[in-house]
Amino acid sequence: MKTTRTVACATTLLLTAGAGGTGLAHEHHDNTKCYPCNAADEVRSAGGRCWKAFNLGAAKIAASPTDAEAYGDLYQWGRPGDGHQSRTSAAVDTLSAGDVPGHASFILVNGTNYDWRTPANDFLWRGLGAVNNPCPQGFRLPTQKEFEKEMKSWDSKDAEGAFASPLKLTLAGARGQSDGSIIWEGSTGLYWIGANRPGIPAWGTLALGISSSSAKITDAARATGLSVRCIKD
Repeated sequence: MKTTRTVACATTLLLTAGAGGTGLAHEHHDNTKCYPCNAADEVRSAGGRCWKAFNLGAAKIAASPTDAEAYGDLYQWGRPGDGHQSRTSAAVDTLSAGDVPGHASFILVNGTNYDWRTPANDFLWRGLGAVNNPCPQGFRLPTQKEFEKEMKSWDSKDAEGAFASPLKLTLAGARGQSDGSIIWEGSTGLYWIGANRPGIPAWGTLALGISSSSAKITDAARATGLSVRCIKD
């Protein structure tokens, strides 16, 4: 005889009663219980998690990898949604000494510095309670492992596979750290990872990079503007 019982929001135990008594036969993880995904702007990924259905700042779910209305904003790593993320925001060349710059301008850096903040703070986007988490309530930036889990389900490790997935990731480009220009739009998509190991250099902050030929975890300077896709915590 088989019975089931839920012992945690994500774990259902299937029990089989036999001659030796009741034993554990199967453990099933049901992420729909832990991560409800009901809103129109949310989507359940192949990995079972609930994500925002489009990039932060986008107007709609992407109709193609190069759907400009679905590109969204370009954030400097660790900054709050203070207006700097707009593709047309003004730019300044004065670094911030604090976690919140106090203005809506994109901060430019020179060739010897890769961070908009000095000194660096490695925890600005680490987890749901991060001081500058730009995602809506209950959401945060994904980790490296969470992006890697999604990539495993893609038909191909490239822009085509990324868009064909439930996440419908786009080739939204980036914003250059030295002059604030929009670069790689329509050819490359770069998505920030929130949790980086402490002490990682500002030029080596992790991101998911996608193009017509590849999809992989790469790195970027924190002062570069990249896309953000939020995941439910």
